[in-house]
Amino acid sequence: MRFPGFEGEWEIVKLKDCSVSLDYGMNAAATLYDGENKYIRITDINERSSEYISNPPVSPEGDLTDHYLVQENDILLARTGASTGKSYLYNVEDGKLYFAGFLIRARIKEVYNARFIFAQTQIETYKRWVKLMSMRSGQPGINSQEYGSYEIAIPSRKEQDRIASFLELIDRRIATQNKIIEKLETLIKGIREGLLNKQLRFLGASDDWKKYKVSDFLEFFPTNSLSWEQLDYYNGGTLYNLHYGLIHQGAPTLIDTDSYTLPKIKLSSNPSNFTLCENGDIVFADASEDTIDVAKAVEIINCGDKKIVCGLHTIHGRDKLNLTVKGFKGYLFRSRIFRHQVRQLAQGTKVFSVSIRTFNECYVDIPSMKEQLKISAALTKIDQRIDCEKKLLTRYRQQKGYLLGSLFI
Repeated sequence: MRFPGFEGEWEIVKLKDCSVSLDYGMNAAATLYDGENKYIRITDINERSSEYISNPPVSPEGDLTDHYLVQENDILLARTGASTGKSYLYNVEDGKLYFAGFLIRARIKEVYNARFIFAQTQIETYKRWVKLMSMRSGQPGINSQEYGSYEIAIPSRKEQDRIASFLELIDRRIATQNKIIEKLETLIKGIREGLLNKQLRFLGASDDWKKYKVSDFLEFFPTNSLSWEQLDYYNGGTLYNLHYGLIHQGAPTLIDTDSYTLPKIKLSSNPSNFTLCENGDIVFADASEDTIDVAKAVEIINCGDKKIVCGLHTIHGRDKLNLTVKGFKGYLFRSRIFRHQVRQLAQGTKVFSVSIRTFNECYVDIPSMKEQLKISAALTKIDQRIDCEKKLLTRYRQQKGYLLGSLFI
């Protein structure tokens, strides 16, 4: 696919020929942000948007030199680890940036459009090249010479500019969509905390809240330890499995299986003993790489006709005293008060975990069922709006992917 008015073959050029230089970053530790100098590392580049996302920002430690400053027309490329190939195009709105040692900077020559070059690090051809080039016996990696050998198809500068401008418009719309989602997520978090801390109240709400030890009203059931290799979205038996990875990877607070798809357990891996989930059951992820997401919870509000079991690194709970309405517990167990208690009790260094015993020391305040229904209804409406906006974001990204595949053959 080409824009009207452009003809002729594209020239194949290596990245090193498009670049003034290919440089390694500074070998410095990160320290508290000094208010001016920011430090970009592999982890500060968003996997999906390729934007700088450090929050909060950090600064590089030690003496700083301009050699490591990122400027316009610079592209950063991750050179080691699982994120090898991840890329970032400098945005002046990101401020004064120094780049870290596990990144390589390609300083694009001014005769080329840097955004056009960058776009070719977003296509499937590049991803396949990275996968092949980074194969090593140990940790994956690509050095500056290898990056320099990557071949890029280049049209005239005028056509580069036209394509880059078009893709920038799409990127701006995607960025706007991300901001819409971020604002809605901030909104629901604020409203949730206000309602569950009794700082926000519905008209006519009572003060009839009671404190309960979590283990006093939740009954817990055994879970399985099946790995991802034993699950399949398309082929499997009759049992569906809620793996803790799904909870960490964006499963909704309230799971409705009519709209959210769970993987099935392969017939060869069916557990002999299990407890089926029921509507209103709460499921916690019992392990996380940080304390922020340890014991992150989801509530199953609609099993439909599906037989669902809880899988690896989950804790399966059920309200045995019928104190709560369906759709309330998912929000209750994501409240700041409960999360703070869990963080204090989590065990571990590199990986943090909780157990059923943890809930012997955690307490929650529960209002009347009438108020629970109002809280759940209000938060569910915002969640539904967020879900719609996320689907729209997915559609924009799919459209961009299609256009990248069509523009860069």
